[in-house]
Amino acid sequence: MPQPFSTRALIAGAALCLTASPALTTAQAQLRIVSWNPNGGPRPGADVVLEAIGDDNVNGIARPIDILFLQEQSAAENFAYAALLNDIYNTDRYEIGFFVGATTFAGTGGASTVYNSETVDLISQTQAIGASSSGAPRAPVENRFRPLGYDAAADAYAYNSHYKAGTGGSNEARRLIEATAIRALSDTRGQGTHAIYLGDFNMRSSFEGAYQELLSPGPGQAFDPLNRPGNWNNNSSFADIHTQSPASGGGGLTTGGVDDRFDFQLTTAEVLDGEGFDLIPGSYRAFGNDGQSFNQAINVDRFGREYPLNVLDALATAGDHLPVVVDYQIPAIQSVALDTAPTLVLAGTPVALDVSVSNAAPVATANGADELDYSVTTTGDVSGAFLNQTDNATGGANTHAVNLDTATTGAKSGAVNVNSTSQAVQNGNFSENVDFTVVNSAQGSFDAGTVQDTLVIDFGVLGQTPGGSASETFDVFNLGGAFTAGLDLLSFAPGVSGPFSSLGSFADLAAGGSQSLQINLDLSNTGTFSTSFTLDLADHAGVFGAADLADLTVQVLATVGDPILVGDANDDGVVDLLDFDILSDNFNSTVIGGVGDGDFNGDGQVNLLDFALLADNFGASAPSTVPEPASAALLALAAPALIRRRRA
Repeated sequence: MPQPFSTRALIAGAALCLTASPALTTAQAQLRIVSWNPNGGPRPGADVVLEAIGDDNVNGIARPIDILFLQEQSAAENFAYAALLNDIYNTDRYEIGFFVGATTFAGTGGASTVYNSETVDLISQTQAIGASSSGAPRAPVENRFRPLGYDAAADAYAYNSHYKAGTGGSNEARRLIEATAIRALSDTRGQGTHAIYLGDFNMRSSFEGAYQELLSPGPGQAFDPLNRPGNWNNNSSFADIHTQSPASGGGGLTTGGVDDRFDFQLTTAEVLDGEGFDLIPGSYRAFGNDGQSFNQAINVDRFGREYPLNVLDALATAGDHLPVVVDYQIPAIQSVALDTAPTLVLAGTPVALDVSVSNAAPVATANGADELDYSVTTTGDVSGAFLNQTDNATGGANTHAVNLDTATTGAKSGAVNVNSTSQAVQNGNFSENVDFTVVNSAQGSFDAGTVQDTLVIDFGVLGQTPGGSASETFDVFNLGGAFTAGLDLLSFAPGVSGPFSSLGSFADLAAGGSQSLQINLDLSNTGTFSTSFTLDLADHAGVFGAADLADLTVQVLATVGDPILVGDANDDGVVDLLDFDILSDNFNSTVIGGVGDGDFNGDGQVNLLDFALLADNFGASAPSTVPEPASAALLALAAPALIRRRRA
């Protein structure tokens, strides 16, 4: 069928004053549903009535109309009521349903719908039975609607009717035909359907056949929320629930005073069980009726009234029925937030993940939504269960802690499940996998195979060299196999620095891996020096529960003597061919003997850099530093052979 169409184009072209009206409250979506037969219109006062319904605070709920079901409406009148609501709330969100039910009465309209498209979707409209002179004079319309943002599980039906008026057997028979047809259609929707039977029923007592037909057993059985059976007509015992007629006269309205209960919102049992889409207790009212207008126009007695006098005056001119206003709760919406599990966890470390569960139904008051009933369960390497929990809307989240199994190392997995049993709940089934790995602590060592936590480095005896330095390197290992934490070096510093300094750092050194570090010695000053370098180690910071580990210690020793003659490998006070022979014997090799092996620059290698130093000082003797020319010439002759040896 065609989709419901919008009044937006109509409103955009209308010369409406939209600047001084109150703003529409957005999407706090418990539903205020109104049934009203104003007998055409809108008449003077209709805007006051509609706005007053929105301002009416019952059970802490005051909200603009969400769905307005009208009777005796033409298409143009239906447009006009939508335009009036849009004008009141300075919006274009009120739209009309596609269907205006057929009628056999010339000049009078049928059933129509105006709804707030920001809070409800009108899914479909179906004519329950055609209009006829022997049955329903005005075709009742089935409206299927859904709170905005919900799925089909939250759908409800409203049967909008204007039954045959009048007393006597023939009129009652025609009302029975209409009620029977409505029940036949409603019953096809099946047991458990949420349905509202509303409109102008024109019934004077609960004993009438049509009323009893609506209340008869079956999938669509109706119940009267007021549960006030009896002869309603002209009976002061029911003065507070009468709906017809509030009119004070004029404009073609029926007068005679408020003395009949013609207008209803009956519901199926599913709308009265406190679950899902449901009638909010205490919200059913004949708007404007405070029980003080029996058999007179609604605005005659003007003192001590429950409703403002301007509202009573508006009801007396806007129509000849009182609106029936009911607030309905919407189903719960489950929202779940689960803490992210750490990727790596140190074995034996307690880890709890918070599971936050809330009822996120978009309502302004807690009673505007069904309570959320749920249970939290876990599987695998996640433990914890919280059964039969409850959360009301607007009240914040419930937080539950589930635990990870960290007793043994290895790759672990599990799941957290949150399942709701609330009727028509949205997002009612939550499940999230939890994956993590449990590891042992790292183990630092100076040895690749066993735990060695101390190391001695002795630079030996070195000559003073202003601006010069020497260095020693060593390795740190992270012992362990699979499922071992990475190793972090937090600090690497000497207890007493003196001429010593450190170079190097590492983080997340993998198990089985190693990292080289370096200790430097400044040769600028003479003396005997010693200190201890402490390596402050810890499990890698990315491991949950990472712990500080036992320190590693490097003991460092060095003696720096008087300046030595650079190039004097044999320490005989002369740089000559004897020193060249030592350099040549160790050329292009790694040495540990320092100057005695020809390593004059202290870099641990004997190479051309050392040869250059020897050449610069060749022939020098202490205290002289001037090379002898003849000796230097001899060295020049030896250099090519040395180079050829290096290339060999």
